[in-house]
Amino acid sequence: MSGPLRAGQRLIGLFIDGNWLLQGVWFNLLTTLGCVHSMLFGAFHMDFYMARGLSATEVAAVHSFFSLWNPLNDIVAGLLVDEWVARGFGSRLLLAVWANAGYAATTWFAFQELSLPAWVQYALAISLSDGFAAVAGAVNGLILIEQTSEDRQRIQIQRLNSLFGCLEWLVMSGAYWLWDARPGEGQAFRGYLSAVCGGSALVTLLSVQKLQPSKPMRAAHSESFWQRMRQFLRLANQHGNFWRYAALTAALEAENVFFRQFDVIIIRLLLNSWLTCAKVLLMIGDPLCGCLSFALTWVAERPGLGVYWVTLGALRVRMLVSLVSLSLVAVLWVLDGRSVAASCLFCVLMVLLRAATRPAANLGAIAFASVIQEHSLLAQELCHPLTEDDAGKYWMLRAALVKPLNSLGPVLGTSALAAAGYRPTEGTVTPELWWLCAWLPAVVSLAVSAASLRSWINFTLHGERLEQLKAWRPELQKV
Repeated sequence: MSGPLRAGQRLIGLFIDGNWLLQGVWFNLLTTLGCVHSMLFGAFHMDFYMARGLSATEVAAVHSFFSLWNPLNDIVAGLLVDEWVARGFGSRLLLAVWANAGYAATTWFAFQELSLPAWVQYALAISLSDGFAAVAGAVNGLILIEQTSEDRQRIQIQRLNSLFGCLEWLVMSGAYWLWDARPGEGQAFRGYLSAVCGGSALVTLLSVQKLQPSKPMRAAHSESFWQRMRQFLRLANQHGNFWRYAALTAALEAENVFFRQFDVIIIRLLLNSWLTCAKVLLMIGDPLCGCLSFALTWVAERPGLGVYWVTLGALRVRMLVSLVSLSLVAVLWVLDGRSVAASCLFCVLMVLLRAATRPAANLGAIAFASVIQEHSLLAQELCHPLTEDDAGKYWMLRAALVKPLNSLGPVLGTSALAAAGYRPTEGTVTPELWWLCAWLPAVVSLAVSAASLRSWINFTLHGERLEQLKAWRPELQKV
């Protein structure tokens, strides 16, 4: 073996074991570039529709329906990814193809200049997008669980995910520079969007061909579907770590959805006189978050640390940043200290909060896999009937708790902006609007930090409990 080849193998070994490399590459292609169009949808769609006259009242009306649709489609998605395999329709990878293709198509639809009223297109766009996103998210998360057996393997695959985040950043960088929300403009952005959506579909097809699908089997059940659901719910009710995990992800996901939709608007308003600086700040946010998450996967892999302690540390850091941010806003409010320097500082703190949130969000998928594995151990300890595969049902139950909160963000955000006098077509930033953009991230982030930190401190799937899980699952002995 030549020297350069050996050096290359050693370099790869720093990131991931060689026997997991190809699996990690194809899985991360599926979950990152296969859905990269979703980042464009999340960042720009609210600005797009507000620029077309969508009012806070219309957003509230649409989300009155969406607050029901949002958890419902995730519940259906959780059932679908289980029943799809149980009823012999094929592997979950095949379902991922259909889900990702539909997801890409709805993202493309969302930014087209149509003759429909803005609220109608907005309602269709978010409902269709969230429907396909629910299936894609559920199936991608469960593909990771069924194709891996231990935390160490998942941590290393997640480490590669941080590298693929650099490719996502390149896609988003192009989008930030081409973005133009004005009606009748933005043809360059829409052409770029079409290429991204088409590319995502092609990457999905390639990835699922390379990943090894689980054997599709028709499960033989003596009980009816509803009998199995009742058994599952009785056991899930006693699964304390699941409820703690759900509370954590509910808080973080609600905040993430809120700021993903309003970051572009808030940062642009705070840095109204420095629009180029605003674009640069938006561009560097993702690489900063990705680098931090990438580095912490090595920490999580060390004996005695693991996912729990790394996540706890990240949540404590974001709590500290939230307190600093709120304190600065309060001091400047008393001093009436509006300035370009203060605007830059608030925007940097917003980026730091996202960076501190990313490790908890990324490592959460690994924690979820352990929570699913604990389900079988809990059933054994309680002498409870165990169904063949309840992973999708846990996804369903989590969604029923988490998703209603996501619908509050657009309603609260547009209402607050409207109350402060925001006009998308005007460039004037009033003092009321500036202070709203300073207070809102600080208050929301502090509330979310307090809720998520409390939930995670009580999470017990580490230490002795994790050792019990390893003893019950021999393939986890290497963790």
